[in-house]
Amino acid sequence: MDKQAVLDVLNSLEVIESNGGDDAYILVANDEETRAKLNAVGVSSETIQRYGDDETFCILALAFGEGYADEYRDGKLVLWGPIDDELRSRVSNGEGTPSDAERLLKELDCFSSLRDPVRWFAWEMEKTLRQNKGGWESYSLGYLITRLAKEVRELEEQVARAQFTAEDRERTVRESTDVANIAMMIADKVQHEKGNQLVACRFNENEYCPECSPEE
Repeated sequence: MDKQAVLDVLNSLEVIESNGGDDAYILVANDEETRAKLNAVGVSSETIQRYGDDETFCILALAFGEGYADEYRDGKLVLWGPIDDELRSRVSNGEGTPSDAERLLKELDCFSSLRDPVRWFAWEMEKTLRQNKGGWESYSLGYLITRLAKEVRELEEQVARAQFTAEDRERTVRESTDVANIAMMIADKVQHEKGNQLVACRFNENEYCPECSPEE
């Protein structure tokens, strides 16, 4: 799906009502013409309906909830993309734009505000993911649920037999990280996969699901 094409449509819609602050919303008409425009760029009517009612829907909630945008600036929904090594390199080498630098600073500020145990554990999760490599987009939901139960059992067994030596503590952290990563994969799939794909693969215990594939 072309996310920028979706944003172009969302940004072109006539706003009926809006509100800022903590309870921000931007409402547009939920009519046949609007749905047709969004359907044409890959947004289903089912998705639209999740963010409103029969009369209006919130484009702000839709854009952020479905991952089409990561900022609302100067009256427009904007997709900056991931903060990755390429962006960090541009900024550190002095080749980045002011927007690049601002995005990186915001990310760092957000990360620094996390509790120390959360920040530490998030890094443990990321280290494990990097070691294993590969993504999880094609895993079936049923397989991930089965895998989660298995990882929980392994954690329970580890805690039950541990004497909490240095080696035991390290192994317990590793097992805890495995549980957390599988739970994260489930949450990520539920957040981003289409409803019909999730329904199709929630009871599929095969590792890979033909209904699930990485987004183009």
